[in-house]
Amino acid sequence: DVRGTQAELAALIRQHKVELISIGNGTGSRETEKLVADMLSDLPAGSGPKPLKVIVSEAGASVYSASSTAAAEFPGLGRSLEAVVEDAVNAVGVDLNTASAPLLARVSGLGPSLAEAIVAHRDATGPFASRKDLLKVARLGPRAFEQSAGFLRIANGAEPLDASSVHPEAYGVAKKIVAACGRDVRALMGDSAALKALDPRVFVDERFG
Repeated sequence: DVRGTQAELAALIRQHKVELISIGNGTGSRETEKLVADMLSDLPAGSGPKPLKVIVSEAGASVYSASSTAAAEFPGLGRSLEAVVEDAVNAVGVDLNTASAPLLARVSGLGPSLAEAIVAHRDATGPFASRKDLLKVARLGPRAFEQSAGFLRIANGAEPLDASSVHPEAYGVAKKIVAACGRDVRALMGDSAALKALDPRVFVDERFG
């Protein structure tokens, strides 16, 4: 989960007195930068200087990671990195309209075949307008949609919740929560204080509770 990842990063920063956090500019960098930025903004004021966050080129690292030298120096690193990437993807989500097939393949419920089908559909018909459009992708059925939709984001779409971690099946209850807050859904996203002020029992129904 995102909060758990941020808490672990914060603990590592305190433990190792981190002064600089570099984020590669490759696939998923925007999502990673947001996760780190949110974590840094939540650090307590008295916890010392906040680390500097920078974006760096992955060109050299990409060449090295695919080399025989890297394989010899870090045996098993490839499998470890794959696990980290998969955890990160399912923690922060990916942009459905920009993510590559290899990145989409890491999303829960998908895989290489469906990831390629999503990219092929996107190339043929244009950007996805909503998460529901995923059901138009060849071979992507209701089960795959149910497992993956919550991790796939659509920025600046007609449905603001498509850019959130809320699963489409929970949009109904999410909209009730938004209405109870009396605020625009985009302004409410990430405002944990406003959400904590609500009584969750009010929104319990037969499906959610």
